Amino acid sequence: MSENFYTILTNAGLAAIANAVINQTQVNFAKLGVGDGNGAYYTPTQEATALRNQVWVGNISSVTADTTNPNWVNVETVIPGNVGGFEIRELGIFDDNNVLLAIGKLPLTYKPNFAEGSSKDLYIKAIFEVTNASAVTLKVDPSVIYASKKYVDDKVATVVSGLENAQQQLKNHEVDYVKHPGYGVTTFSSPTYSVTLSPAPPQYVDGMGLVLRLNADQVAGNAAINVNGLGVKNILNSKGFSVTNLKKDVIYSFRYSAAKGAFILQGESEVEIDQQIIKPSTTRQTILKGLHDGTGYVEGDSNLTASNILAGKTIFGITGNVQPKQFRIFYITGNDAFEKIDWGFPFKVLTVVNGLGNITVYLSEIKDGYLGGGNYTPGMGKFTTDGASVEFYYYKNGGTYTIKVYG
Repeated sequence: MSENFYTILTNAGLAAIANAVINQTQVNFAKLGVGDGNGAYYTPTQEATALRNQVWVGNISSVTADTTNPNWVNVETVIPGNVGGFEIRELGIFDDNNVLLAIGKLPLTYKPNFAEGSSKDLYIKAIFEVTNASAVTLKVDPSVIYASKKYVDDKVATVVSGLENAQQQLKNHEVDYVKHPGYGVTTFSSPTYSVTLSPAPPQYVDGMGLVLRLNADQVAGNAAINVNGLGVKNILNSKGFSVTNLKKDVIYSFRYSAAKGAFILQGESEVEIDQQIIKPSTTRQTILKGLHDGTGYVEGDSNLTASNILAGKTIFGITGNVQPKQFRIFYITGNDAFEKIDWGFPFKVLTVVNGLGNITVYLSEIKDGYLGGGNYTPGMGKFTTDGASVEFYYYKNGGTYTIKVYG
């Protein structure tokens, strides 16, 4: 006659579960024990309080509701490989107070030990029905819990798969320079900066971010950047104009615009001008846009005065009073005659040249009178007080005169 194998709740187990349902508590299924039935099968009953001949007891590994029937409870554990040398015919499930809650009849199984030359982990699983599976819980001592190799392998496989997936996601994230900018220190070959990111981006993509520390000032031309040899791209400000004043050891932030085909400098105020010095010139000069260090200035000159500026000219609000330098030459030939020469501007130096030699007259020597020995001196002139004209009286042997006037 074939044997029937099953697990049933004992009276203690039925009472414990009923009480848990009423009081909305849970019964702790803590341990699972096995026995050899004293060498023979027997029929378990609800009245049982212990196994006939218990040979091993250990912590339960898991208690779960069955996926096919919500009132079925699956109880599992593993008898480790270093335990053995006995037969198994009976099974008991205990709470944390060692009260027998369920008893079962198992097919005959022999559990060897190391001394017998064979060893194996023995997986034990019992299924029994309760009125409410939620009233059953697991009491676990994690320091002595056991698991089957398959269970561990399955769990390890799940963990490994999760780690591999996480590693791949991390790799994808590392190369995603849109979600996080890549950082680097540049090299420089005017006007292009170069940088190598790790891992290397496969291509320029819209929104790609860079945070760069520049190794050199931009000295000429429009700034550009070449990332991992993907090609030179211009650097523009937010208004689309070329950037021309990047500074050494400043950390700048850029984003790639596929529409512009260029990197856009983030935050124009980050362009540091340092010191700007402007020298006045004939054309208007632009004050650079950016962050100045407060030491810049427009140069001044103490010679910027009215006495150094021509009359009629105004420079930076100062109107000059200097008359322009003028020069006139007159030739006069006569004998016993009178002639007045008017050159129209105050002179500084006047030279009269005749056969007797040069006569030089300076502005400080102007007098309302005749120069020389009175009006009888041949060819001498009388200067007016305005210094802008002279009267010449020619007497005997007047000759020819050259008159040079310097304003």
